[in-house]
Amino acid sequence: MPRNHFPAPRHAALALGGLALLVLGPPARARNPFGIPDRDAAVFLRVDSLNNRGQMRLAFGMLDSTLRAARARGDRRLEMIALLYQAANYGMTGHARTSEATALRGIALAEALRDSQGIRVGVRSLALALSNQGRYQEYRRQCDHLLALSLAGGDRRNEAFARWGISYSLITAGNTQGAIPELQRALELFRQQKDTNFELAVATSLANAYDRLGSFERARRLYLEVAGRSPEVHARGWALNNLGLYEFQFGDPSAAVRYWEQAFELFRHMGDVKDILDPSLNMAWAQFELGRNDDAVATLSRTLADCRANGFRSDEAAALIQLAAIQRAQGKLEESDSTYGLVLVMGEPVTAELRARALQGRSAALRRLAGPGAALDLLDRELRPLLPGLGPSWTAEWRCQTGGLLLEAGRPAEALARFQAALQGSQALDTGQRLRAMR
Repeated sequence: MPRNHFPAPRHAALALGGLALLVLGPPARARNPFGIPDRDAAVFLRVDSLNNRGQMRLAFGMLDSTLRAARARGDRRLEMIALLYQAANYGMTGHARTSEATALRGIALAEALRDSQGIRVGVRSLALALSNQGRYQEYRRQCDHLLALSLAGGDRRNEAFARWGISYSLITAGNTQGAIPELQRALELFRQQKDTNFELAVATSLANAYDRLGSFERARRLYLEVAGRSPEVHARGWALNNLGLYEFQFGDPSAAVRYWEQAFELFRHMGDVKDILDPSLNMAWAQFELGRNDDAVATLSRTLADCRANGFRSDEAAALIQLAAIQRAQGKLEESDSTYGLVLVMGEPVTAELRARALQGRSAALRRLAGPGAALDLLDRELRPLLPGLGPSWTAEWRCQTGGLLLEAGRPAEALARFQAALQGSQALDTGQRLRAMR
């Protein structure tokens, strides 16, 4: 029978940098790539250290002071570096619009100084800012631009960032399988540079991709490695959030809540208004599953307000899907149908997976409003074209769901054909993918 379509807890963003800290981020053997005096370089190394420990407010204070000093001295190179660091820090704490504006100022100054390294670093932060606003086409263009600049300049570090970003673009377009080689290459490049921070951050993204393809145990092993090894706060927070997902899915909600509370506190301590959304939405999901609908609605209302205030359109879509599911569970079918409809007209910020979840939820509401025929028509007309980019478990899930609707509509022969196709297709899935498709 069709599964409950309330969306599973969301994974942390896979974006370029995903954590944009260490904007210079050179390996240990090249800690001053911009050729600035050591006393100035020491300031940015201190900012790196504060970022790694999640002390973002102190890092912002140091950057503000450095920027004022650079302008007072007329030191344009120091001003450029301070701007690029600010753009990265704004990006990693979720202030996407401010990050975009600051990155553009830093890039303009780098271009005036003919500083190719500064341009590449600025493009990294600009791409992240665009991703956080759900402007995925512009984001992909900047990732491609960064890759071209990096290959031309022999910059393997920013090549790794570019490939990491391209992988996210592929995933949001529904091509998770195509993202795997880009992630593996980025992981290898960071490993060659002995950069444990970003090696493990990319490992988090690779785990996300494996999860989307249904390779749950492989993903879980990577998350455990990141949570245990990473010296970087963001990467640990993402891993903790996603470990909570597995504990919840496989029957231990109390352990899941503990993971999510740890992730929430890490991001709250950093003042990160973006990544805190993941454990927040997951907690709302847990409240819903436990029957605490009023608490879940209150959590989602706060989250929606934060999303709209900061321009996080994709996260807004995820929160709306959860709200629509609660409305459906409460029997508010017209409201639920309308809320799902808001997601489906949002356009680019809605990833293929979010759109698929909204369509599944809307079909469940339509089934009760207008009968199984209307629900079946929606899934065949709008969800079916998305399946090639979503992975084999989605196809099996769609066949099971539509088979149930066909049976309910009095079309048993067609239903049997769908169920047989789902069974045949499931033979090629691993255990985790079968769980996802058939639960």
